[in-house]
Amino acid sequence: MLTPRVLPWGYLRLAGPVLHRGSAAAATAAAAATAAAAPAAAGTATAAPAAAATAAAETAAAQAPASAAAATAAAAAAAAAPRAAASLQRRAMHAAAAAATATVAEAAEATAGAAAATAAAAAAANKRYTVAAASRELAAAVPLQLLRPAAGVTEAEAAAADFSPLRALWKRYVQQQQQQQQQQQQQQQQQQLELGGDDDPLTLEHGFIAARIRQLALATAILNLGAAAAAANPSSLLQHLPRLSKAVRRLAFLHFDFFDDAQKHLQQFGPQTVASSWGPWDLCEVVEAFAGQRMPSAAVEAAAAAVLQQQQQQQQQQQQQQQQPVLPFAAAARLLLAFAQLDVHSEAVLQPLQQQLQQHLQQQQQQQQQQQLLLQREEALALGAAAEAALLLHHQQQLQQQTETEWSSLLLSCIERVAAFAAEQPDDFWTRPSNARLHRQILLCRLALRTLDRPSYERLDGKTRSRLRQLQRLQLTLTPRPPTVFVQKFSAILTKLRIAHQTYAMRGVLCFDILERDRKLCWCCDTADRFYVGTNSKTAAVRLQEKIVRGLGISLANCAYWQWNKMKARRTRIEYVRMSRYYALQDRRVYENSTFSSEFFGCTYTAAAAAAAAAAAAAAATAAAAAAAAAADLCCLAANRPEGIIGTTI
Repeated sequence: MLTPRVLPWGYLRLAGPVLHRGSAAAATAAAAATAAAAPAAAGTATAAPAAAATAAAETAAAQAPASAAAATAAAAAAAAAPRAAASLQRRAMHAAAAAATATVAEAAEATAGAAAATAAAAAAANKRYTVAAASRELAAAVPLQLLRPAAGVTEAEAAAADFSPLRALWKRYVQQQQQQQQQQQQQQQQQQLELGGDDDPLTLEHGFIAARIRQLALATAILNLGAAAAAANPSSLLQHLPRLSKAVRRLAFLHFDFFDDAQKHLQQFGPQTVASSWGPWDLCEVVEAFAGQRMPSAAVEAAAAAVLQQQQQQQQQQQQQQQQPVLPFAAAARLLLAFAQLDVHSEAVLQPLQQQLQQHLQQQQQQQQQQQLLLQREEALALGAAAEAALLLHHQQQLQQQTETEWSSLLLSCIERVAAFAAEQPDDFWTRPSNARLHRQILLCRLALRTLDRPSYERLDGKTRSRLRQLQRLQLTLTPRPPTVFVQKFSAILTKLRIAHQTYAMRGVLCFDILERDRKLCWCCDTADRFYVGTNSKTAAVRLQEKIVRGLGISLANCAYWQWNKMKARRTRIEYVRMSRYYALQDRRVYENSTFSSEFFGCTYTAAAAAAAAAAAAAAATAAAAAAAAAADLCCLAANRPEGIIGTTI
């Protein structure tokens, strides 16, 4: 069977003007069918064959020669008319659907326009809601007799035609705010007047503490002026140095040059002159300032010994008269802690403070047994300072193998009393910075006793140990320490070496610079604040913490800041870290004294090794002296005996 559009004598080929006119006729028929689709679909189906027939007739009429091929084409067009009608019917359906969609879209646009108009009208209505309208509503809701005293208006003002209660209330509020601002400005001006003039630059306490200023450049300038004033009038330094030291300590900034000049002036004055000018609290402020600067001073130590000796003499006189002691308990505790932080071990300074603290503890214990008195917060803070000082001195004496003064009894008694006070406090009590410091001191003493001196910890009663355990479980929200560049660069090198670690890891009361996760190894990035000024010896608190870490079974790898700054190349630092880690993990020796460091690897020697080396050197010197004495005896024998005896065996 033949396929459509194929005739026995060949394919049907249309070309020339016939094709173009046929296409135009088909387009006209399609437009007519689309226009007729709106009334009814049946009319479209009826008009489609007619349009197709018309197109076929036009095509046949346009063809000039009437031949069999033209007749065949007309027959084919008539046969294809039903098919064209079906396609035109589908187009009409699609056109109707499109018209319905357009109608829905127009309805949605109309709804949105109405909503927008409503919102605009509401906004316009809100804009028209003025202060007068609000005032009228307020006057309608609240009686005018109640608004008049609140607004502070008179009867004449309230009877005016333009009286507005809201406006009157607003004016009164503005006036009150202006008065408060004026009062604050007057108070600030009065404080500025009381700060002192330019002729008294040493009164730093008034200005900086009152205004809470920590601008180091300005503080340095004022301290330099104070140093110049002290050089011009040295006697003024003894009067203003305690107040100046208090301001520097509370504002926590460093100025080594000023305190170096101050200790030189104190050395020139002499201890007796200082003792005649200072009291116990003045001495406490100065010693705490030097401890904050990490600057041990022999002049301050001598002045403290003179002041304490004078206080002891006055106390003996007052004890005969049955009066209260001259040296307060808080001042004695703070002085002891400052001297412990400065690594001072002079008996002339420490022994009077220890006796004063023990005497005060005994008196407090007797008073509590008789009257059941509660411990106050200031006394608890002093007990915490005394406990930390006793802990530092106790372990420093153990390291140096000295037994002149026993500090463990003072440490245990302070811990027992302060633990009883801390157990009674609520959780929000420890949010204050000074109270949080007391919490840290208690936990540090507990950890040091459990790790380094277990027999002393066992001497505490069960109730005290349970209280300490409860304090250990207490979770405090602490402000994270800002990272230093030293630690960040060191951490980057460990990351490059693919060593899992954590920076500033908190484990109880201890804070590690870098703590590895897979090994018991911590890295100590020893910056300048861990050493005494002008030395390479670490502070007493840092040495105690390192000793506790070793007691916990954690290896230590130290890197001092001068070693790190000496290595400029990154590859050199990487190799340094790799070799330091190898030595720290593989070396089984216990380092007790890490004051000596080599140039590159940071090797350290123990105190036992140093003692053994000293003993070996002494033995070598003794042997050399014995050999020299033997040689001298042989020379004497050779001089007094015949020549033949020299060659004989002795």
